[in-house]
Amino acid sequence: MSLSGRNSLRHAHHLEDHPLFSQQFMSASTALQIYSYTCRKTIYINQAFEQWLGYSLKEIEKPDYFLEKLIPLELPQTSNHPLHYIFYHPPQINFIELSIRSKDQQDYSAYAFIFLLEQHLVIIWQKLPTFISLPIQQFQENAEKKQFNDEESFHIINNLIKFQKVNDPYTVTHEHRVGLLCQAIGEELGWDQQACQRLYYCGLAHDIGKIAIPPEILHTTVRLNHAEKNLIRGHAVMTNEILKDIPFSFPLADIASQHHERMDGSGYPKGLTAQQILPESKILIVADVVEAMTLPRSYRKGLGLDAALKEIHRGCGTSYDTEVCQAVFRLFEQHKFAFPQ
Repeated sequence: MSLSGRNSLRHAHHLEDHPLFSQQFMSASTALQIYSYTCRKTIYINQAFEQWLGYSLKEIEKPDYFLEKLIPLELPQTSNHPLHYIFYHPPQINFIELSIRSKDQQDYSAYAFIFLLEQHLVIIWQKLPTFISLPIQQFQENAEKKQFNDEESFHIINNLIKFQKVNDPYTVTHEHRVGLLCQAIGEELGWDQQACQRLYYCGLAHDIGKIAIPPEILHTTVRLNHAEKNLIRGHAVMTNEILKDIPFSFPLADIASQHHERMDGSGYPKGLTAQQILPESKILIVADVVEAMTLPRSYRKGLGLDAALKEIHRGCGTSYDTEVCQAVFRLFEQHKFAFPQ
């Protein structure tokens, strides 16, 4: 670790006792910044942040220093920048797309994924690769000038999925398989072709919020602590944050962000009940469970289709929508659907 990296740890010595800031989190390959509302300054940057942008902690610890050095502002005052507002008004969760400037004056397009954990603002930075040719903000501006159909709007989703695949190919495979099962369930329920195509989109996009989570946390084989679990749970809200301003003819962001809700209100992030959950989400919920249990992940073996269907039987009518469950049983028992190999 570099000298300034060690200094940042000394500034943040009190974080060592915090349950979130484990060694695997602090040493993540994703650029990480921790801001304290108690101290009103950045108290930690990890080595990935320093290597990417070239700044030491001392150079950027105060909010105004950070904005003046790292944000190539076109605004007359830093107080107009959304990051400035966040430094002084704690959010629960947020997503910002912006340009960020390195110490050697290179400008990068980046996403800032922002979580509030007690009195700490955790900012997880992701540099956009060059194949993200149309940032969301620019896409929104273009969409205001003419009508976009869903296929055109989904272009930005495909770019996000390509971005996600770099660090998290398992989730991208999961999203594709969930999309296929969602589409098949819709067809089994007699939904029209357009509605079934939309279900596929929902499956593809439902875990896009996981791009905010460092891969060291997502794929660890070590048991997660309570705070790390809460960070991962935040992906459902982050999915909504990312998708909500992309123009679609149907509520993609709402549908995707409800995939961990349950009919009896026991799910998250909002604890919605059956009457509050969208019909498409009821399909997505079941498809997500079936695929997640059936196939392996980087951190565990797959449990198999029989175990997945047993879980759907167990929760049919309580956790999961009865009509959707029955459609899933027919699809697999009558060999109408199989996950691609």
